[in-house]
Amino acid sequence: MKTNFVELDLNQENIKNISVDSFNNFIAITSQNNIIGNDFEISLNQNFEFPLIRIVDNEKFLIVDDSSKLKDNAFLIDFFGNVLCKFHVGIYIQEIKIVKKKIIVSYFDEGVLGKSGPNNDGVSVFDFNGNQIFGYKSKYSNNEFIDCYCMTNYGNNKIIFYGYSDFQLHELNLENLTISDFDCPPDFSGASSISTKGENIIFHSSYRDKTSFFVWNLKLKILEKIESSEKSLIGTDNGTFFKFNKKSFTLIKPLE
Repeated sequence: MKTNFVELDLNQENIKNISVDSFNNFIAITSQNNIIGNDFEISLNQNFEFPLIRIVDNEKFLIVDDSSKLKDNAFLIDFFGNVLCKFHVGIYIQEIKIVKKKIIVSYFDEGVLGKSGPNNDGVSVFDFNGNQIFGYKSKYSNNEFIDCYCMTNYGNNKIIFYGYSDFQLHELNLENLTISDFDCPPDFSGASSISTKGENIIFHSSYRDKTSFFVWNLKLKILEKIESSEKSLIGTDNGTFFKFNKKSFTLIKPLE
């Protein structure tokens, strides 16, 4: 297992939220609503109460404020600080992924069972104009899925997600917006984060084991457990997980 600790020079500021990839590239929003990355810094005039931030491409990034107070809580912003588009993506957000020109948002049970909105779908897909183009529960209304525990990119144009109460792995093809379902072994039941590397799907934490990784080869149906002492990790790309505090982040690569 390989780990890499990165400390940021933030002076009096703290990290509110951060997104990191497997190559140490990051974008973060600070306590003073500054946006910082590996080689840039932008000041924003708007205050975000509960922000989630993600890189979209080399021209823009996304901030979602997970607040029920806002009519529009998602903001596409360019690297000059200009808001290009704003729209509503629901509340009680579990994860956000960007795949090509689609924004995929997953939700906790408070959103799925709560106030009317895209969150009722469990997993929703939006285009860059803010239009919801797919809702999992809307299309598969008989499914018992009510709480997305984890979600990640899979291959070039797919998303996989997992959660309560069916504990199946769901694969969403983003080209045709169709779903494939896979039964999972009970070993990682309740897993709270996920990443992929090749055919390996890596789950972290479970109801019974809060620190281990579970590497499941979907093609060969082979499961391997990797023990660790890490808790409360966030999955990112290429078999990588991370955690952050006020001034730093740490990458964890269980397969290296």
